[in-house]
Amino acid sequence: PIFGSPVNFQLASSYQYVYRAEGEKGHWVDAYPVFSLPYNFGDYLQVTPLVGFRGTAWEGRGGPVDKDGDREIYTLGLNASTEVHRVFNTRLGSVDKIQHTVRPEVTYSYVPNAKKDNMPDFVAAVPETNAVTYSLTNTMIAKVKEDMKDKKAVGPEGLRAPAAEKYSYVEFLRFVVSQTYDIKEQRSSKPEAERRPFSPVMMDLILTPHQYVSYRGQYSFDINDGEWKKMDHDLTLKDWRGDSATLSYRYTQDALQEIDLYLK
Repeated sequence: PIFGSPVNFQLASSYQYVYRAEGEKGHWVDAYPVFSLPYNFGDYLQVTPLVGFRGTAWEGRGGPVDKDGDREIYTLGLNASTEVHRVFNTRLGSVDKIQHTVRPEVTYSYVPNAKKDNMPDFVAAVPETNAVTYSLTNTMIAKVKEDMKDKKAVGPEGLRAPAAEKYSYVEFLRFVVSQTYDIKEQRSSKPEAERRPFSPVMMDLILTPHQYVSYRGQYSFDINDGEWKKMDHDLTLKDWRGDSATLSYRYTQDALQEIDLYLK
């Protein structure tokens, strides 16, 4: 927060020096402050407008011509989200309750055209953006009763008394589905049949059924072609010392298909 006001401030900044025996090399610095103003409509909706100013300066050598310059752009955004949840009394083993939370979210992003002719190839490009991203996040959190067997609390006179019940909270499921609608693509000069304003549907699933077992799956489904573009699976087993083994399957359409094993 800025001086205790409702306006929030964040800053992402970086400096890089790139050296190559052949090709362009040099310095570049980037600063990106963003101001936001979250506003709650009761307990049901939070709306956050964002305004950013991004400045980049560089000094390039080693190319066909020396390239010194800078780039200044503004960015705009608007985020809206809400959240609903319900608590279920399960009483299954040590699991006392489970909370299921659903969070729909919509974000609009706008970045004007920031291309420059005199930019060295080592300066990160900022893509022109005019798009809406919508997502749905499901989470499930378990309230787990800790095993207090053989645990005692010391009383005021040194007497051993049963310890009070203790609970821990474990997020054992998180599932996020998101997609982007590209307004810039829809308004392009391409024939309507060639436009692809809807991005692939992105899915991210994290399961932690036990403290020593976890799974993560990341998937990409292209609704235009009706095909899976990407599928990544990671199954991890751990022990109490921190040792771990991860079995991974990687698939990217027309590019990659492999199985990996990581031991730590």
